Amino acid sequence: MNVFNKKGIVFLFFALTAFKLQAQTKHALIVAIGDYKYWEDISSTNDVPYIKNALLKQQFTAANINILTDAKATKAGIENGFKSLIAKVRPGDIVLVHFSSHGEQIEDNNKEEIDGLDESIVTWDAPKLTGSQNFAKEQVKYFRDDLLGMYVTQLRSKLGKDGDVIIFMDACHSGSGTRGNRKVRGNGKPLVSKTFKAPAKTAQKSTNVIAEANNAIVDFQNLATCVLISAALAEEKNTESEYADGKEGGSLSIAISKVFENLKPGTTYRSLFANILSVMNDIVPDQHPVIEGDGIDRVLFGGKFIEQKPYVEIEGIEDKKIILKGGVIMGLDSGAKVALYPSGTNDPATATLLATGVITAAEPYRSSVLLDKPAGILQPADGWVFVTEPAYRISPLAIELGTVAKENAAFNFSEKEEEAIKIALKEISFIQFAGKPELVLVKGTVKDSVKIAGNGYVFATVKSTDKNELKETIQRYVQSKFLQKLELSDSNCKMEVKLVPFVNRKPDTAAIAKKMVNGIFEINVGDSMVVWVKNTSTIPLYINILDIQPDGIVNPIFPITKRLPQKSITPAELKIEPGEEKLLSNFKIEIGPPTGLEIFKIFISSSMIDMEKVTNRDVSTRGNFSFLQKLVDKSYQISSRGNISAGAANGTVYNILFRINPVAK
Repeated sequence: MNVFNKKGIVFLFFALTAFKLQAQTKHALIVAIGDYKYWEDISSTNDVPYIKNALLKQQFTAANINILTDAKATKAGIENGFKSLIAKVRPGDIVLVHFSSHGEQIEDNNKEEIDGLDESIVTWDAPKLTGSQNFAKEQVKYFRDDLLGMYVTQLRSKLGKDGDVIIFMDACHSGSGTRGNRKVRGNGKPLVSKTFKAPAKTAQKSTNVIAEANNAIVDFQNLATCVLISAALAEEKNTESEYADGKEGGSLSIAISKVFENLKPGTTYRSLFANILSVMNDIVPDQHPVIEGDGIDRVLFGGKFIEQKPYVEIEGIEDKKIILKGGVIMGLDSGAKVALYPSGTNDPATATLLATGVITAAEPYRSSVLLDKPAGILQPADGWVFVTEPAYRISPLAIELGTVAKENAAFNFSEKEEEAIKIALKEISFIQFAGKPELVLVKGTVKDSVKIAGNGYVFATVKSTDKNELKETIQRYVQSKFLQKLELSDSNCKMEVKLVPFVNRKPDTAAIAKKMVNGIFEINVGDSMVVWVKNTSTIPLYINILDIQPDGIVNPIFPITKRLPQKSITPAELKIEPGEEKLLSNFKIEIGPPTGLEIFKIFISSSMIDMEKVTNRDVSTRGNFSFLQKLVDKSYQISSRGNISAGAANGTVYNILFRINPVAK
């Protein structure tokens, strides 16, 4: 009898535990304001279907995704949205909140901010700034960060220590004037009263929503963890960009929708942010996303996320021919090889293969596939297509050249100069001088500037009269863009990589945290660092690292043999055994200019690779190159090829981003 009771208690414990796990629910609140009553319209409502679709793939249900758009997103409407959410959630649940709107800095009304300014969401009917005389009336309808903090604290308290809260803010708060031709999500001047006096200048800070929340009297030990990712620093503009289908949207929302397509095992909020940062560096390179909170190193959604290999949906089926809802914009091009699996497949390695095929034709947003046998499915929704051997086509690059007729002093190339530039670049087949520009060539007094059209970021300065220099600069831009975007995930090739600063003439892993600023590793010109790696796979792996500078120049980091013997690391020395941790202290990386956001491109393979040979253009043994080496090798020939194909994809490739600052004064 006693034994039975003990078994009963054990059974009850496991039953309750199972019920608790099953009962854990994912909730979301999406606030998107684009069609403003008083402010300039932006593309926020375009973000909604992309964010919602990303959440549905992560097993959020439509019934638990509350969406407030435009007129529904007043201050009262947003407050009611939070109240409803708080009433609905249970302990241990997962909550995601996404804001897509204008942002504004506003005079702090409770004197808690060190810079005297709150950050706020500009609600649908918030009045536009008209002057300090009207501050008392204008500020009422703004949704301040301390109000958000109050609701977040209530939410965390309700969820308890087993719950998760993540907040995305695709809005900006203030900053300098617009530097590009994209829409900006925020005003350029804080909203303050006529008696406002700015405190002494302080360092840039994040939105501080988490800090606001912590001011409340709460039981900190039983709060759910909370992480906030913001599109920009409080002092910055947040510019829009474009989704793969050409629709405009928020830069953070675009990055989220892309990153959620391919979540990897063990993804933490920190690694999620790193992936978001990588995408945003590609589309808005002079913007500074921010991460804050007390759950940064917690596994995403408490570990309850779906690991999904990227796939393409089917539009139509006709015997052995299928039409895909994706084309060149998604990296699908003629010659790429694909495999068809049942819909709902997370990992093709564990699913039933229905057919294989080759892409026979590709448009920007559609492509045709010829299968080796009939699809074996009745409806397009019954199957998903996975790329097995990619073919990378370089999209047309539109360049704008100014003329004196454009009534802008910055664009003053003569007709003769324009013609010479077009002749110099005609050998690069995918360059065009019509349509929406990606690059703008701006005339200068000494040198000309190659700028990214979307935000005015200066990629390089050139003498456009020097044909070879101009060609090499454009080639470097396209190659660096290709390498930045290149990401591969092989479940057999997993390795953790960290940057370790030198302190008192030796590497100090304990100093890493001090170098993290708003979630990004920062280091100064003149400082030094080394690389720490850990093989988290079950097989021996090799690691190589390339450095991609802000100006597009690519340098080998590891292996490196063209230096003094005591500073060399050969390809063979970059073999890391399963579970092994290694501090690559034999080669100290000394930090120099240019300053800005730098990229270490990490290559991980089960076979030995040598990216130094590729980047030094030692290609005498090109025929023996592995898939990863072929990809990098062919990126140097983009201007003549316009496309890249390297065979069956294998290995893992990802970015580590860090910021190089000028010498500290």
